[in-house]
Amino acid sequence: AATAPLSPTAASTGPSPTGSPAPAPNLVFNGDAEAGAGATTDDAVHNPPGWTVTGKLTAVRYGAQPGYLSVHDPAPPDRGANYFAGGPGEPCSTAKETIDLNKRGPAIDGGLVPYTLAAYLGGYQDQDDGATVSLLWLDADSKELGRAAVGPVLAFDREARSGLRLRQVTGLVPAHTRLAEVVIKLARREGSYNDAGVDGISLRLTG
Repeated sequence: AATAPLSPTAASTGPSPTGSPAPAPNLVFNGDAEAGAGATTDDAVHNPPGWTVTGKLTAVRYGAQPGYLSVHDPAPPDRGANYFAGGPGEPCSTAKETIDLNKRGPAIDGGLVPYTLAAYLGGYQDQDDGATVSLLWLDADSKELGRAAVGPVLAFDREARSGLRLRQVTGLVPAHTRLAEVVIKLARREGSYNDAGVDGISLRLTG
């Protein structure tokens, strides 16, 4: 089923109480898998709210099963209870979220609005199940104007240790962009469970 484009939540970008500028708001809804319940058994699938899912992509609870990432494994420093995983018996799972940028159109059309796409990506021990997060810039007719991606972070990158590692990419939003499409892809290469994991997905525009 299609999901309507999400409008960014308004947030202050003024100085913080300490005098330093507040960070730009994260435009991704539920990029931390915290909006819904996380799976606690290997056969459970909990589709994350705000995302259009294919396959068995699920929010899972840290440490709920021996094969899940534990609360002690590397992950976002502000991690919550859950992260995204590919799910049981699924070779490839995806999730998509579309963000409405029409209100930022005049600034974007100057071609000088910087962005940062970031996510914590990884998997389980020495398995190469891999997670990627892609970003597609679309015009008002949903024509692609550009793209960027982070990941995967494979076993070699993690020194064969379970956990998630930060990856990010920066650039300028293409002129005439009106929609941003964020896509999670979790691909299984080994084992029966798709252990590719991701948490802390963010898209920030700083202009």
